[in-house]
Amino acid sequence: MSELARVLTPEEYLEAERAAEVRHEYVGGQVHALAGARNAHARIAYNLTMRLGNHVEGGPCWVTGSETKLRAAVDRYYYPDLMLVCSPIDMHEDIVDEPRYVVEISSPSTKRIDRGEKSLAYWRVPSIEAYLVVAQDAPQVVVLRRGADDWETEILTRPEDT
Repeated sequence: MSELARVLTPEEYLEAERAAEVRHEYVGGQVHALAGARNAHARIAYNLTMRLGNHVEGGPCWVTGSETKLRAAVDRYYYPDLMLVCSPIDMHEDIVDEPRYVVEISSPSTKRIDRGEKSLAYWRVPSIEAYLVVAQDAPQVVVLRRGADDWETEILTRPEDT
């Protein structure tokens, strides 16, 4: 699918993605293949999934990993590294529309997109209360919480920061 140069409709993207061997994000008709993750990325994702999953265990919320798509708009589908979902969903689907928290584990090559394009797209999803961008190459978590008119930003850099 990544070889396609033409603009795809959302329906064409979803159909092609079901058969694809490599995951793709969809932005305004264009598909972008996702690269494989480094060990640092995988370890951070695992640790966050376990900790957040343990925290919400027994409640109505659950944690999904990077295998689940987020429909951020009619023409935007992303694969966040983690999402906290508390709304009812169709368990036979691979798409989430209303996550409460979204987490991206950022690398130097994805930082610009994570803090720019994705931040804007996630702001437009009313259910998202917070968007976290976790650096994989430095001890830093950028927490963007929904404010009245924009994200309110907090940057965590020390192990004792919560």
